[in-house]
Amino acid sequence: MSEDDLPEWKKMEKKVCKKENMEHIGGSGKPDCIDLKDLDNIVEVKTYNRSFNSHDLKTLTEKDWVKGKKLTINVINSCTKHAIELAEKNPNVTLKCNVKKELEEIGLE
Repeated sequence: MSEDDLPEWKKMEKKVCKKENMEHIGGSGKPDCIDLKDLDNIVEVKTYNRSFNSHDLKTLTEKDWVKGKKLTINVINSCTKHAIELAEKNPNVTLKCNVKKELEEIGLE
């Protein structure tokens, strides 16, 4: 399957992994990106057509493969205020919202 044939969400995962200088792995039960120099540093990409909310954050941070890791969540669109506030309280979570704009600015979108 060529890059052009990939679903849009997978293309976005690959772009974010490249932006973060990480390896794209993805798949069920795995993070989307991982830092091969620091396996405890992982990235998840969310391509929702709606705002990423606090329920999404809680669901994600409770997954077994996230526990004990430093998680960066790249949300392509917006995040709710409550999700941002909740992420700020968790020292192992970095929440990046509206990442599509950043990808456009650096020429990856």
